[in-house]
Amino acid sequence: MYGILRHPFRRAVVAAGDALRAPMSLSGTADAVMDALASAPGPGAPGAPRAVPNLELQLHHTHLPKLDAAGVIAYDADEQTVVDVDEAAVVRLSGVSETLAAECADALSD
Repeated sequence: MYGILRHPFRRAVVAAGDALRAPMSLSGTADAVMDALASAPGPGAPGAPRAVPNLELQLHHTHLPKLDAAGVIAYDADEQTVVDVDEAAVVRLSGVSETLAAECADALSD
């Protein structure tokens, strides 16, 4: 579970869970990720989200396939489309992600 949340882009996909409506194109998913990054920057966030180079490429080749393998989403790489979102998994991971973010913030403030 922590491996899934290790990267800020995967955390942003989870955070964008409510905005992800399957089917959703890769560009639509990237937009939702950018919005999630902009609204919840924190430890490990890549900075100004509109300046993320090749976000769609990174999502397509790395992050969406990892989330697919974990059963969080179903990603059709050939069609470059998120075809399903496991809402229960997103809710579960969102809770873990929020806990981790709070713990990191506490650790950094000490």
